Amino acid sequence: VVTGDPKESERGNATYLKPLKEKTSKAERRALQEAQRAAKAAAKET
Repeated sequence: VVTGDPKESERGNATYLKPLKEKTSKAERRALQEAQRAAKAAAKET
């Protein structure tokens, strides 16, 4: 849910990133980073 509230998206990211504590392959981690970078870029645009 993107409400435009920065705290809201931060909370979402925290839960989204939690699985990183479990073992993830390099490809998976890279994909996560790409998605995060894209999300950050999108947030900057608005």
